[in-house]
Amino acid sequence: SPPTFGAPTTFSSPGAVPLNQPYNLRLDHSGNVWVTDYGNARLVEFGQSGSYIKKIAPTISNFKPTDLAFDASGNIFVTDEVNSQIVEMSSSGSVATEVGDAVLNHPEGIVSDGNGNYYVADMNHHQIVVFH
Repeated sequence: SPPTFGAPTTFSSPGAVPLNQPYNLRLDHSGNVWVTDYGNARLVEFGQSGSYIKKIAPTISNFKPTDLAFDASGNIFVTDEVNSQIVEMSSSGSVATEVGDAVLNHPEGIVSDGNGNYYVADMNHHQIVVFH
């Protein structure tokens, strides 16, 4: 039988900048909800009840996040669709690396197997790319 859903909870950012085209979401190792806020070029973290925690808006030109994954240390790997790359950053938002722009063309989704491998859905090349 289908699941029974409870009452909806609205997750929203404080102030004048609400979510704009939330693309995907993931739970981190603490159970907090992270959203790729495509239209605002940022990631937003919420508590499990929908309370706003923080936003991360890296200073990458034309940054458009579509999906994210976490490693065991809490680092974030984000698909950046417009720049055709994967961005690795800390949970505080400092960017460590940007990779894949020679290989990817509009990455849409990313998932980790927990062993340091990241599988990326590369939309315009019609393929899955594995980063080790």
